[in-house]
Formats: sequence, structure tokens, C-alpha cells
Amino acid sequence: MWNDIDAVTKALRREVASPVPNGRSIRALATAAEAFKNVWGIARDVIQLDDTIDDKALPQIVIREITADEVQEMRRKQRLEDGDIDEAEARLLKEEAARDDTDADTAVISEE
Repeated sequence: MWNDIDAVTKALRREVASPVPNGRSIRALATAAEAFKNVWGIARDVIQLDDTIDDKALPQIVIREITADEVQEMRRKQRLEDGDIDEAEARLLKEEAARDDTDADTAVISEE
């Protein structure tokens, strides 16, 4: 419905702004715009749209960047849930990843 309202509004503005406006087109578009306004008002009253929206009940979305440690922990949990590795293997992988992080600063990378 919003697309229809928007299309009628744009067409009405375009027709009014034209160098030689067509009276019939303007009346037809104005009637359509009024009809949409009435339908929207009736729909709002019937479903009591203003009363049903509770701003406090809307969830709050928190977006943040996760750290490398959180990524490793998620992957470890996924592997455990999938049965890919056991707890001992997870511990070894975590220790290995910690060692790799410290070695990354001093590592020499060569291209072939």
C-alpha cells in the first residue's frame, strides 16, 4: 500500500509541477490520494494501530565487534557440539592458538 501511496503522490506532484498541468489528471490523482488517506485512517482505527504499538516492548538490537578470543571460544564450542573434538583436544588447540598469536609478531613471512 505504501508503494501505491508514494506513486500517487509523486505523480500528483509531477503533474502539478508540469508546464501545462492537466486538470483531469490532477483531480484524479487528488481523489486517489484522498482515498488512500481515508483507507489508511480507517485501517488505523479498525486495528487500533496507535494502541497496539508499545515502544517499550520493541527489542533493542546491539551491534558490536567480537574479539578474537570470543571467535575462538565460539569455534571451540561448535566443535564440541558437533562432536569433532573432545575437551582435551580443545584445550590443546587453545594453547596452540595462544602460542601462534605470540609468534605472529616475530614470524618471518616469505613469498615464493
